[in-house]
Amino acid sequence: MLVAFWALLGAVLLAAGGVLWGIPLLRGVDLALRDPVQDFTAYLGAHALAGGASAAAALTFWGLWHRREVRTPASAAPAPG
Repeated sequence: MLVAFWALLGAVLLAAGGVLWGIPLLRGVDLALRDPVQDFTAYLGAHALAGGASAAAALTFWGLWHRREVRTPASAAPAPG
């Protein structure tokens, strides 16, 4: 359940970051003009993208680590000796 929550949160953050960063770019706004509203929108978009990418990296790390921890069943383990 926790993995599904983090996956959903990461997807929402990536989508929100893409939208918040895409709005000024689609309007043709030059972010170098330092308009406070557009600057803050780009700031929020960058943080949302960073949060989503961080959640994706954490889930990837957890998935790879969890895969390494999975034990083989006793019937599939090699016989001692």
